[in-house]
Amino acid sequence: INLATSMETAGVEINGKECAVASVLADGTSITCVTTARGHLNELLPMSLKVANTADGMGNAMSTYSLQYRYLDRWSALNTWLNDQPPVAGDFVTIPEDQTILLDESPPRLSVLLVLGALVFDRQDLNLDASYILVQGGLMEIGTEDEPFEQQVTITLHGDRRKSVELPFIGAKVLAVADRGGFTTHGMGRGVDVPLSQRGVLDIHGKTRLRTWTKVAQTATKGSKTIVTSEPTDFASGEK
Repeated sequence: INLATSMETAGVEINGKECAVASVLADGTSITCVTTARGHLNELLPMSLKVANTADGMGNAMSTYSLQYRYLDRWSALNTWLNDQPPVAGDFVTIPEDQTILLDESPPRLSVLLVLGALVFDRQDLNLDASYILVQGGLMEIGTEDEPFEQQVTITLHGDRRKSVELPFIGAKVLAVADRGGFTTHGMGRGVDVPLSQRGVLDIHGKTRLRTWTKVAQTATKGSKTIVTSEPTDFASGEK
């Protein structure tokens, strides 16, 4: 949208809130801005966008349901956390209902990770280590159906079969998902009857593979450097 050719005359609003202009290309075709006030922190929202030349107040507005956005707090940012204190090894970490965190680094080994809001994995190789990961009425997203996760994620659950504390109904060393009501045997009805805002969601979509397993075409003896499969595969170097 060629409306403003300098930072002095460019103005941007997103859903009625100012987006502070950081830079403008000389030809006016690209504007970079930083969002200010926000709300509905873990929802995907339809975007209403206004770009204007503040010199004369003229501008274009756009409101479309085909374009959505959401606010993300980076795990690595200090101000994401209460009192600017990021998690350390052994912590019990809670992501509240009104917050979405972008996991942009591999965190230290946690005791418990409780997701009431949303945890979205950044598009990079990541490790997540914890004794318990509980998604309760929230969202844990590693790629989507439309945009699969192309990188590598390793989730390691730690525990001891004799020493670890088993949580009621779900046990220990566990990644568990439940609706907002919690981890019980008493439900309010079938899963489809639970309002979308109260459902626990684990969304994992990796890159499309030719096949994930196959049989060997002939016996591979001890020490063999070659395995002959019965079907074509796209197994990559270093995979197990």
